[in-house]
Amino acid sequence: MITKFSVTNFKGFNEEFVLNLNDTNGYNFNVDSVKNGVVNNAIVYGKNGVGKSNLGLAIFDIISHLTDKETNESLYENYVNANNKSEEVKFHYEFLFNSKKVVYEYVKTDFQSIKSEKLLIDEKTFVCIDKSNNELVINFKGAENLKTNIPEKLSLLKYIKNNTILDNNPDNDAFHEFFNFVEKMLFFRSLEDRIYLGLQVGTKSISQDIIDRDNVSDLEEFLNTAGIECKLSVIKESEKKFLPLILEIKKLNYLESLHKVLGHLFFFITGFKE
Repeated sequence: MITKFSVTNFKGFNEEFVLNLNDTNGYNFNVDSVKNGVVNNAIVYGKNGVGKSNLGLAIFDIISHLTDKETNESLYENYVNANNKSEEVKFHYEFLFNSKKVVYEYVKTDFQSIKSEKLLIDEKTFVCIDKSNNELVINFKGAENLKTNIPEKLSLLKYIKNNTILDNNPDNDAFHEFFNFVEKMLFFRSLEDRIYLGLQVGTKSISQDIIDRDNVSDLEEFLNTAGIECKLSVIKESEKKFLPLILEIKKLNYLESLHKVLGHLFFFITGFKE
């Protein structure tokens, strides 16, 4: 799980912004919200324009270079804070996997360009690269013979993960758990644009996916449980299938939007289960 995150000089974050999930402040109202002393469920709230969306984009920047999952580069325009003299954006993540503390930090100059990376496990450096001075360190058991002439914009961590069979040991297991976590990260926003980042490779029709997986009856039950009394049926038209929503209420336009929002949520929930 992620335990701490900080970012500096990204979009609206001129100075370092820290999100410390270890700081529970004695919270015990809902035991499901804190797991092993770390915030497990949280809500970030505030007025429009204070940086809530940018915080989400900052946290999910990691998937752009460590995974092949869905990304949206247009959301990362104006990457560097306009009021900061530095051209470097700094990211810092801390995770906990099976009592192993994993720290990953990197520096970028834009959405695609990684200047440096560093990975520590229990305070020991396992990966370190600084492209400005050609510094490169790899300390994983099983990666001793790995060629180090990697492409300019490729993450060294991703290169190690895709081109080695690491030895079985607790440190290497933590490295794989780290990647497993990042590859399952999901940014899901259901406003007018209804976008998502992470989890899947590429985009797809959600209705078609639900039909193909034979999940129509499950979606109908999901919507009715959420308070939308409806029936779903599959109709084939011009070699394509779609899901009409049959409602016995008047607020059709509003609930059509709500149906799409919940349909997206249902799609991702079933994806996680698989």
